[in-house]
Amino acid sequence: MTTGFLEASQTSQQMPSPIGKVALVIGGTRGVGAAVSIALAHAGADVAVTYSASQARAREHVEILERLGAIVQRQSNTILGY
Repeated sequence: MTTGFLEASQTSQQMPSPIGKVALVIGGTRGVGAAVSIALAHAGADVAVTYSASQARAREHVEILERLGAIVQRQSNTILGY
């Protein structure tokens, strides 16, 4: 029976590698965004993250990403006009 969803092994085989790519994660220093930015850095991507609430928290998160080997840029999301 086909469910219309790919099995996990099929998905991972079809996804391109993030190594050498740059990922922009809006809200990438808290919650789900933080988890996504960590997963991307762990997989080899460089990461740009935005934050809105705490510059100190963003700085700490950037340190985590850098320890994973990512080149990281952080920016307050005020640049987005919100």
